[in-house]
Amino acid sequence: MSNFTRNELAVELSKRLAVPVDRAKGIVDATLDVLTNAMTDGRKIEFRGFGLFDVVLRKPKIGRNPNNLAAGQYQIPARNMVRFRVGKQLFDKLNPPQP
Repeated sequence: MSNFTRNELAVELSKRLAVPVDRAKGIVDATLDVLTNAMTDGRKIEFRGFGLFDVVLRKPKIGRNPNNLAAGQYQIPARNMVRFRVGKQLFDKLNPPQP
């Protein structure tokens, strides 16, 4: 299975919207900028049926290198992470009923 890239998204949008690929790339970039700004402002992003993106704080923790245990432990600081929770329609498409 391969990755679906930003460029492939722009090409698909270009075909579906009948616009030049360069314009579709601009639309994709602008959309991602808007979504990024919303999340940095602490807002949740919800696409009904697809999923919900929100920012959660990951607590600090102690880490160690399993390849070099002599190096000891080190502190991993708290950080913000993006969490994705799948929506019902996408979940149902990914998990069709079994016969």
